[in-house]
Amino acid sequence: MYHINLSINQIDSDLLQSYKIFVQFSQLGRKVDFSIAIPASFSIFVNHINTHIIMEKKDLIQFCRYYKGEKENPYNEQDKALLWDYERIWISYNFSDNGRDVLAKYLEDYVGIGLSLFEIHDDIPVSLKALLFNRYAKYSYSLIDAVEPFKKFYKQMYC
Repeated sequence: MYHINLSINQIDSDLLQSYKIFVQFSQLGRKVDFSIAIPASFSIFVNHINTHIIMEKKDLIQFCRYYKGEKENPYNEQDKALLWDYERIWISYNFSDNGRDVLAKYLEDYVGIGLSLFEIHDDIPVSLKALLFNRYAKYSYSLIDAVEPFKKFYKQMYC
């Protein structure tokens, strides 16, 4: 079970009007705090949320492009087969304490490298994108070196 604190503050400036979302994600004593700036054109009507979110596997499968709950990987093509497996792993991580800790670390890296606003309109959860980025970056010299090639790969496979 996750406990999420979400607060939204409006930021006004002469050049930019946006919202900054502050998220505190905590689970079994581990906290991940991050903030995301989003354009004011988004419709936001919430000032503060304190909630518990309980999910089932089917709730997460709807966000997957390749994994649909199969027991066996149906893909022969390497990229699609890997993405199927990563999506399957992402779902399993969401239901284990150690897995959520791993996702929290991936999310810290993903947000820290500046990808928090990358493809925010595609309905893919940021924790899945963070896992995909982590797996992609594993074969790069550094996280920074992985950003642009990952964006290109992600757009090719998910957009």
